[in-house]
Amino acid sequence: MGFFVAKTRRGRQGIITSAAAMIRFHCHCTNPFEVADDQAGGLLQCPKCGRLVDVPSLSDLANLNEDGTYRIGDKVPEPQASRLPGLKRTYGHDKIEADGREIDLRPTPADVAAAGTEYAEFDLVKDMHASPPKYDPITGELVLPMPIRPDQALDTPVSQIPVAVPVLGYASGRTQSGMEDVVRNPFVALFSPPNLFVMFVIFVMHPAGTMLTIAAIGMMGMIGMKLLAVLMFVVIVAHYGMVLEEMAIEARNDLPRPLRDLQLYEDVFLPFCHVVVAMVVCYWPLIVLLAVGGPAYPLVLADLALLLLGSFFFPAVLLTAVTSGTLLNLWPPRVLAVISCIGLRYLLHVVFFMAAALVYLLGVAGTCVGLAFWLLVGGQLPIYLRGFVGYPMLALGIYLMHAFCWIMGWVYQRHHVEFPWVLQRHVRSQDDEVTR
Repeated sequence: MGFFVAKTRRGRQGIITSAAAMIRFHCHCTNPFEVADDQAGGLLQCPKCGRLVDVPSLSDLANLNEDGTYRIGDKVPEPQASRLPGLKRTYGHDKIEADGREIDLRPTPADVAAAGTEYAEFDLVKDMHASPPKYDPITGELVLPMPIRPDQALDTPVSQIPVAVPVLGYASGRTQSGMEDVVRNPFVALFSPPNLFVMFVIFVMHPAGTMLTIAAIGMMGMIGMKLLAVLMFVVIVAHYGMVLEEMAIEARNDLPRPLRDLQLYEDVFLPFCHVVVAMVVCYWPLIVLLAVGGPAYPLVLADLALLLLGSFFFPAVLLTAVTSGTLLNLWPPRVLAVISCIGLRYLLHVVFFMAAALVYLLGVAGTCVGLAFWLLVGGQLPIYLRGFVGYPMLALGIYLMHAFCWIMGWVYQRHHVEFPWVLQRHVRSQDDEVTR
């Protein structure tokens, strides 16, 4: 005798079977019952356990098997072994067979015969000739049938046949790959006319700022001249912070204009503070040691060690200060986690920054210091302070510093989701799209 759980009503259940004239069933405590069919659908109290049990209704009798179990439905057929490969071949993403042939999902004569339908063969050419001729409604020319070449084995696999590339593909993987190639080559993109113009303006601002500083020193009462000289220096420093911000957060392909949108706080003060904070965080031990002073030889070694240590952390600290949105992310464990997310490539970024900063500082010294020396002192300048050495060095340094900021912007675009920063916006992933 089979057992099953019957319908629940007010928390009471029973285990039932059926017979022809009598209804036999069991309580959940296995106590048997046998009642007349006129009591179907009623309630009985079990003398053994004291609980109420349901008597099967008359409508349930037609669905009861001989062993007393309910007949829910027909027997579920066992899955065929070839069903899963067939579904994968039909609905999968692959369009090519393992041997290189294109997947053909058209029914074969065997498939039609297995479905219980006769396969009607026809001659396409014969059927076309049997129909009346057709003429072009405009020219009146006879429309001739196009011959169809019979199937032949291809010498070249289908997967190797060249396919036309779309010219435009908005928001597609091909477009994103092309943009990534541009970002990967800032050394080429910086030679575009807009970017060359921006770097030329920054180049001119260096000697102009030097001349304004010298004029401000000479004119002690000109407060406006002093403020203009300081503003020139602030704009130059803030420009590199804007470059990193535009390339990272905004994902631009061109350098931002100096002073960008002429907003004092967002385009001057805030980027300037970001760069200065990064410099202070990385080089404050060196600044303190230089201010304190000490024996010459040990001081030089300590200065060099602190300079290398600060230069190692500067790319990560600058990236965090400019793009994370809060100074809380400058906590040392978070900065170290940023370096870990970038990986071994971070060492290349550090080496590139040190080379670019060295060339840039030599160019600033060769132009600004040389210009100040020539205006204030006069006379013959040392060769490293002359214009034919300093100005090319400054131009190369500006180019390399812009390339460094561009590369760090690419680093942000690729790894910022992995950075353990606080107070960040949620970045939707493909898993989030699937669960929606």
